[in-house]
Amino acid sequence: MTEPEITPANLRRAPAERAARAVLPVSGLVWGAAEIMHACAWPGSLDITLVAATGTAVAYGVAAKKGWTWRLPSWTAFGGAWMAFAVNAGPLAGWPYAPLTWGWGVTAITAWKLAHRHEAVVEARDKRLARAGWLEKSRSWGLHGTHLKDYGRTRVGERYLVWTKGSGRRASAVAGNRNLREDIAEHEGLDMERVQIRSVRPGLVEISIEYDDPWKHPVPHPLFDDAPEIDLSGPYSIMEPAVVGQDPASGELLSITLYDEIGGKSVSFTARRGMGKTVLLNCLSERITKAGDAIQFRINLSDVGLSEAERWGPACHLTAFGPHQAARAARVLEIAKGIIAWRAARYAGRKYVPSPQDPAVFIIFDEADSAKSAPNLARQMDDVATKGRQFGVNPVRAGQRGTQDYGSAKMRSQDDVVCVGAVGRDSEIYHAAGSAGYQLPDIAAYTGGRPGGWAITSPGAGYTKGRSFDLDEVRDIQAIVAERAHWQPDLHPDCREFLGEKYEILLSTDVYAKWALTHRRDGTSAPVTVRAAAPPPPGSPGTAVQPGALLTDDDYLRHLDKTMTMDPADNAAFSALDAKLAGLRKTHEETAAMRAAAPDGNPGKEAEMAEARWEQAARQTEIPPLIREQLFTYLAGEGMSGRRIVDALAEDFPADKPTRNAVMLYLNRLRYEKKAYVHGKAALARWRLVTDGGDGS
Repeated sequence: MTEPEITPANLRRAPAERAARAVLPVSGLVWGAAEIMHACAWPGSLDITLVAATGTAVAYGVAAKKGWTWRLPSWTAFGGAWMAFAVNAGPLAGWPYAPLTWGWGVTAITAWKLAHRHEAVVEARDKRLARAGWLEKSRSWGLHGTHLKDYGRTRVGERYLVWTKGSGRRASAVAGNRNLREDIAEHEGLDMERVQIRSVRPGLVEISIEYDDPWKHPVPHPLFDDAPEIDLSGPYSIMEPAVVGQDPASGELLSITLYDEIGGKSVSFTARRGMGKTVLLNCLSERITKAGDAIQFRINLSDVGLSEAERWGPACHLTAFGPHQAARAARVLEIAKGIIAWRAARYAGRKYVPSPQDPAVFIIFDEADSAKSAPNLARQMDDVATKGRQFGVNPVRAGQRGTQDYGSAKMRSQDDVVCVGAVGRDSEIYHAAGSAGYQLPDIAAYTGGRPGGWAITSPGAGYTKGRSFDLDEVRDIQAIVAERAHWQPDLHPDCREFLGEKYEILLSTDVYAKWALTHRRDGTSAPVTVRAAAPPPPGSPGTAVQPGALLTDDDYLRHLDKTMTMDPADNAAFSALDAKLAGLRKTHEETAAMRAAAPDGNPGKEAEMAEARWEQAARQTEIPPLIREQLFTYLAGEGMSGRRIVDALAEDFPADKPTRNAVMLYLNRLRYEKKAYVHGKAALARWRLVTDGGDGS
């Protein structure tokens, strides 16, 4: 594509401008035509009506295609009706008052003024004048030899799109020239922070000039704005970008991609203290809790982590807040790894897609340095970051720096979306965003040191910048949580069974469990027993029992049974919950007895227990038909070793190759179906079909 030149051809008025200028002459022609037709006793009122109707239809089509308002078809219809009436009665009827003529004159002048104020006409006029004045302005700004490609007004200033080809300078050099920003700011009489230059693509730069301060007022969250510009009230899926703010200059949305057709995204937030990390996390949690196909785990092991329990804790699935819950955080991450293992087996050969029945999981690590420094957590965080993407388990971590203290090199290498706020020095941008940091702006300078500004990278799509919504008031967050906490989706029932009692115990002692005891769905103070995946139909009882999470423990149950009078629905729900807890206690006792029977140093007992666990996992595994057929082919004859089977499946199914753990579950499933067995030991072990001369022993 070649750069445009300033020639008489591209300085002519645009069609929209010419149409606006033609309003008065055309109005005069219409009046003259009506007078002539009346004088000649033209009998074509019906013809005029048909022509006017056709013109109105054409005008409507043009307006709809161009995105214009209803004015064009309205004026066309009015003009046709006036002409049909004026041909019959005469434009000068009722002289000397001539109401038809005076009415037409007022209408024509009004239409002329409105046409010149139309946004399409104003935009075309601004572009034409900007092109005409660019030669002088480019010299004043130190951009001589460049050409103006596009121009537009923003909410707070102007935006220029400039070709640098032919000027002897590259777009990247122009964008990185601090002296150029200072020259433009000096020429316009502004602070240097009000001038932003960025490279759009080779040979093309964008210059944004802000004459008004875009950071004077915070951006209110649409849920708490009396007249919201952005509507966030409708249904939301985690597959859609999460809108977390807005560019105060252009009005464009600031959003974070959490999930797309490729898979889940690892997200990192980096900004120094007090620059809006928590507020941006609040906006992100608002979107996750709104989604019917996603849940959030939240971990904050810093000293201020306990404050999260009163904010987003009730709307989370599993949590760990405060330095004393480091061991609980490790168990929460074990559950996350268990979800990955279960989905790896269930979706082997298929693609996982978030749904209300099997939602995506987002693990939010606020103050990530506290979590990383806790014993055993760093390795588990690495495992989740590197293995969870394709199975919908995704980390979101926030910290003050992008260094090793706030996330290992392995974690940072997996970051798909990087959010950088105001940092102390330029090197922090490169620590957080890597090579992408060279194109990110200095947010501290961009915002004038005020909090809330962010530059957010998108996978393969550059970056967007703007200000996060103002969602920091505790009462606002609690209002969102009170509305949504009861309606968060749950894990798939088979996944819950796979995770076992550790998961149930964690769930029963989480923040939501205690919060729900005093927050009924209809707002009254009464115990609630379940968390449903979706709101019940209108008219159903607020405490109707739905499939959901275990909420409390037997101590709470006994206390409530003695001190509260419950309605029958509550009583039945608590009785069912007590029975379930009794079953869990029995299972826990049996497990403890098994562990006591197999102490460390007794290999035989430990092998029996491992065999039992493999058998339980294999019985819950479903083998995809294509993989089952391929396994029978591998195991025929002399059979194959487990490692060779894993490699062969990876070659035969490159798009959705199963993991080693999934392959072993498949083989054990065939083993417990009495269709396969292991021949030999150690390196000589081979998996074979029972039907090929084996006894299955």
